[in-house]
Amino acid sequence: MIRNEQQARFVEAYVETGNATKAMEIAGYSPDSSNAAKMVRKFSGDIASAFQQTMASKAGLALSVLETVMLDITAAPRDRIRASAEWLDRAGNLSKLTRTDVTLADKPFNYVDDKGWLHMGIEGKGAFVLPPKKIIEDES
Repeated sequence: MIRNEQQARFVEAYVETGNATKAMEIAGYSPDSSNAAKMVRKFSGDIASAFQQTMASKAGLALSVLETVMLDITAAPRDRIRASAEWLDRAGNLSKLTRTDVTLADKPFNYVDDKGWLHMGIEGKGAFVLPPKKIIEDES
């Protein structure tokens, strides 16, 4: 448990740098590597919490990067597929993507078939297919 400002600076510096000895120096302690390891153990709960807060604060940025890659028609289909799978996984949807080879011209395409499956890719280089968000029941 953090008891003073110097300890709080150590935790913050360790989360920022990932280097315990450097974090000790930044916090104003004598940069001793044997004490640095002890500090990390002592404040491991606070460090874990700070890492978690840092990661949560950057979640929007991470999703923005995924979206950029997904929609970039000049990106490699492999990268677009991975970004789409990660996006779907984060959204709690199915992330199984199926690769379909296409042997047409070398241009991007994007369409939804009559069953709701989204087809995206670059003709002549391959494609991927995303399942519909939810299965639509036939009312007949």
